[in-house]
Amino acid sequence: MADLLNIDHLTVCIDRTGGAAKVIDDITLAIAPGETLAVVGESGSGKSMTALAIMRLLPEVARIEAGDIRLLQDDLLKLPEAAMRNVRGAKIGMIFQEPATSLNPVLTVGQQVIEVLERHTKFRGEAAREEAIRWLKKVEIQDAERRIDEYPFQFSGGMKQRVMIAIALCAGPHLLIADEPTTALDVTIQAQILNLLKSLQTEINMSILLITHDLGVVAHMAHRVALMQNGKVLEVARTDEFFRAPKHPYAIELFAALPQRIGRAVKPLENNDPILEVVGLKVHFPIRKGLLRRTVGYVKAVNGISFNIARGETLALVGESGSGKTTAGKAIIQLVQARMGQVRYMGTELSRLKGAELRTMRRSIQIIFQDPFASLNPKMRVGAVIEEGMQALGIGGDAKGRETRTRDLLQQVGLVPESYDRFPHEFSGGQRQRVAIARALAVEPKLIICDEPTSALDVLVQAQILQLLLELQQRLGISYLFITHNIAVVEYLAHRIAVMRDGEIVEQGDAEEVLIFPRHPYTQTLLAAVPKIDGAGASQDDMGISDIMAGSMDLMRE
Repeated sequence: MADLLNIDHLTVCIDRTGGAAKVIDDITLAIAPGETLAVVGESGSGKSMTALAIMRLLPEVARIEAGDIRLLQDDLLKLPEAAMRNVRGAKIGMIFQEPATSLNPVLTVGQQVIEVLERHTKFRGEAAREEAIRWLKKVEIQDAERRIDEYPFQFSGGMKQRVMIAIALCAGPHLLIADEPTTALDVTIQAQILNLLKSLQTEINMSILLITHDLGVVAHMAHRVALMQNGKVLEVARTDEFFRAPKHPYAIELFAALPQRIGRAVKPLENNDPILEVVGLKVHFPIRKGLLRRTVGYVKAVNGISFNIARGETLALVGESGSGKTTAGKAIIQLVQARMGQVRYMGTELSRLKGAELRTMRRSIQIIFQDPFASLNPKMRVGAVIEEGMQALGIGGDAKGRETRTRDLLQQVGLVPESYDRFPHEFSGGQRQRVAIARALAVEPKLIICDEPTSALDVLVQAQILQLLLELQQRLGISYLFITHNIAVVEYLAHRIAVMRDGEIVEQGDAEEVLIFPRHPYTQTLLAAVPKIDGAGASQDDMGISDIMAGSMDLMRE
């Protein structure tokens, strides 16, 4: 059977000061009908650029230097743009890594799904609307009949990603390019989406090019794996072979970087006085309907939660997308207004602070947002982005001192010092998140609210960042409110866990206790939905993650 997609000796260059740089270097890949090929590798390895080359959506500074891309009989690089627009959506669907920048902010989510249906399918008018509602329900958007008329800003990061998945799949494409499709999703919705993709793949014989850094997702989804680094394909293998016996040293390094933990690496400081106390916090958003937009009810995003965080402690706040985790984090730092409750930082009630007092407080409490692209000023160079807080708060010394500190921070989060002079759009999603982390660390806070800070990072950089956070906690006594759906990160980093559902905390306790002996059925469901690497093919002989890690570490020692 002929391959659906063939990439033959593809080279893509980006023009930069000092000459062109190869971001894709002579790669050759093929995907068969109905096959899932997972492309894995560190942030900036060329994974997303390969996907953009297939779709002919490369940024203006990039150009295809050599190679061919064929979708069955179509030579995609030779098609006129009008014909290529018909390929996008109908023959190739794409789920982008950053849903907030992929959705049109001035159109409702329904209009954006309907637009694809009316262009590429038989559905029109009311029938297209009904089909759009069906797809929103398929990707687990609750109350889809109402939410179809809402705008992207009214959705959480995870729910925006679900909308993007509906847009990509609704026209039944032959090939789906999924660029980190479950990065922003909690584990239960991730499991549902992955099962949906598998079901559709079987139903319409759809091929999937899956770009991900989650090796558990790779094990669950992929037939074959292609490993990329520095724009090159280092290894292509069947999934079971890749997990059982990785050949390239870089693959072995990836496995060794997976978070693992039995016993906490860093213990809390002896001084367990609370640095943050949250009591009965409520954040309700009005539901308005009718011509006069009267308030007819409230969405209880956060509905009476209470917890505290000690000095040098990490509390992980976990739960599904839309459960209220991010809203709680924003309410603590006074970025959204609470309806009721108290938030005390070192005994000071934060809701009473205004102006200069509030700005001073934000030196002590920083937040790392979930969407790095939306949280970085696109007009500012990375160095200026990081130094802005230092300059506003009068720390870091003079301009030279701030620059030195910034370049050092860039290295600490895994970026080259030369990143200082680049703009956010010149980085991959994972690299932008590293910039956001460096910005939060720059003002030496005592408490950091981490809203999915590692969700966009590959496992190697994730390991570096987690280790950095642990070292800073041990050295400086920093506390973390770590908002995440990644249970592996929770196991590695958290002292205690609070589980949120529908705006309420349904369970909280010591990390070991919650992870090993979960009491609430919802917590049990969350833990059961975590993708396991030991499912990567029947020929793996039930090899688990601990076996893979042990083998990888043995090979690294050799």
